[in-house]
Amino acid sequence: MKIDRNAFNIKINGSRMEFTPKEIELLIYFTINKNKVLSREQILNKVWGYDYFGDTRAVDNLIKRMRKKLPEKNLGFEIKSVYGMGYKMETST
Repeated sequence: MKIDRNAFNIKINGSRMEFTPKEIELLIYFTINKNKVLSREQILNKVWGYDYFGDTRAVDNLIKRMRKKLPEKNLGFEIKSVYGMGYKMETST
C-alpha cells in the first residue's frame, strides 16, 4: 500500500483507489500504530481533532466505509475491531 497525501489517493497492489481525506488520515494513523489497539477517542482526537464534539460512532462509520473500499485479499494487513477497546491494523509481519 502506498499513500499519496497530496493527491488524496492510495495505491494497493498497483491499483489506484480513491479515499476521502479522513480515510487517508486514518490509514496513516493506523500505519504509524500498526498492531496497536486504538480507542475511538484516540482516533477522534487524531483524525477529527480535539475540538470535535460529535459521536464516537463517526469512527465506526468511517471504518465501515473504508472496509468496503479495500480489497479483501493480499493486503498484508487487516483492520480489526477489538471488542470494548477500539480498532487496530493487524499486519502479517
